[in-house]
Amino acid sequence: MSGVVEQFSAVAELVTGPMLLVTPDGVVLAANTPALRALGDGAGAGAQAARPLVGARLEELLECDGQAEGARPELPCADGLREMLRACAASPGPVPMRIPLRASNGTPVHEWTGNRAAGPEEAAVCLKAVFSTPAAQLRRLYGLTSSLASATSLRDVTAAVHRQVPGVVGAREALLALHIDRLVPVLERHDRRHAPAPPWADLDTPEGVEELDRFVGRARAEGRLPYALPLHGYEGESLGVLQLALSAHPDADSLAHIESMSQLVTQAVARAGLFEHEHRLAQRLQVNLLPDLADLPGLTVAARYAPGSDQVAVGGDWYDLFPLAGGRVGMAIGDVAGHGLTEATEMAQLRSALRAIALDRGCAPGQVLAKLNDYVCTYLPGRTATACFLSYDPAAGTLHYANAGHMPPVLVDPEGRPRLLEGRSMLLGIPGAPEPGQHEEEVAPGATMLLYTDGLIERRDECLDDGLEFLTGITADTHLLAPDMLCRLLVDSHAEADWPDDRALMVVRFGQERAGRAPAQRAAGRSGTSRPARAGTGAPAGG
Repeated sequence: MSGVVEQFSAVAELVTGPMLLVTPDGVVLAANTPALRALGDGAGAGAQAARPLVGARLEELLECDGQAEGARPELPCADGLREMLRACAASPGPVPMRIPLRASNGTPVHEWTGNRAAGPEEAAVCLKAVFSTPAAQLRRLYGLTSSLASATSLRDVTAAVHRQVPGVVGAREALLALHIDRLVPVLERHDRRHAPAPPWADLDTPEGVEELDRFVGRARAEGRLPYALPLHGYEGESLGVLQLALSAHPDADSLAHIESMSQLVTQAVARAGLFEHEHRLAQRLQVNLLPDLADLPGLTVAARYAPGSDQVAVGGDWYDLFPLAGGRVGMAIGDVAGHGLTEATEMAQLRSALRAIALDRGCAPGQVLAKLNDYVCTYLPGRTATACFLSYDPAAGTLHYANAGHMPPVLVDPEGRPRLLEGRSMLLGIPGAPEPGQHEEEVAPGATMLLYTDGLIERRDECLDDGLEFLTGITADTHLLAPDMLCRLLVDSHAEADWPDDRALMVVRFGQERAGRAPAQRAAGRSGTSRPARAGTGAPAGG
């Protein structure tokens, strides 16, 4: 390595910033004068001050000591540092690295550029410090601004703050501590009962206050300056605090930079809190607009509704099940186009109108949907919707249905063979549309039917045919599950990030001995948790 060290020394002394020559295992082979001044003898405190730089291992100089309690995962431990150096030694080009090393001036040197330095026996790595310039600071601030602008939830905001704020202000680490009950007021006691642990410190709980105290104590123990930035809402109320662990007291310019950053964080926290509060209100409204399913002999029924991940507004998905004259049973599934309060209220109108029409024409689903189309065209002009209405006769074991532009129901026979009930007609809201065609199916005891909205089979970057194939395949494999378990499997057990649209599902098991209906449930939050619906009365619920 002597030749590589000599070449390094000749070049590095001409460079004004710190440069190090290290082995891929992190042993310092050489250092220029600025590096010795910044990191070598006399740099730091305690045992570090008497340790020469050449011959030391970089992991011994890490600001986070490799194993420090509470160290952020993006700061390298000893193994991660060696992995980075070895990758750099094998790379033909420069490699940017984040290696936080203690510095004698109180400002840690975090950013480095690594280049492979080839020797006769093995490669070494030449590290050059990249100090924060105003332009670099501005780029980091822009990066934080972009991340916060795209963050829609408090978890997204917290992740961006913990990941990027230290680099923006030159801090060891940052902690976001929030008054979450002020940002997202609790609507019901169980709202947060099953919520995963938050990434922020919750100042409305003793555990969150203790977490903030531990952060401050750890910063002081490491010789850092705990620096708190209060976060205030639009009306001056305290939303929390952004706690930093700085290496030194900021000067006037740094303080202005920190204050600019804190304003960005404050606005993002307030915006995300408002978004989450409105989202929960919308979900609660949607849940309360959906019906209680009637408890009817000979049927086992379960249902779910879950919001999508792409909107805060309520949706127009709905389902219904109710008794008709002559012992028949009416079933319906539908979807009003769009998302918002208007669509949700129109959904409730359509559900009520369909019930009223079905009481008069329940044995003729085609006529029911034709009248429902007249209702939409007359009272909701310009609105479109889809709906499928079915009339089941338990005595005859027959199912009559008509479909106005909705996704085809899936009927699974007792042996587990699924098929789609085809025969879609034009959607609702088209003036002068012909009466939807009516179809009849024999339903064997033990058969299962799935009524669903397109959100259940609509996945990112997939066509609906793929979603239908997936749905029929999974129902064939799981047809023996109880309806409630099928709902849990298809609605509750999937990550919401995969479902951009809201989704509704009603599962009906025919001809089973009456052993009590599984309670209809509706997913009440983005986490996929659900709550039971109110008990059915056995009579049609009011529209």
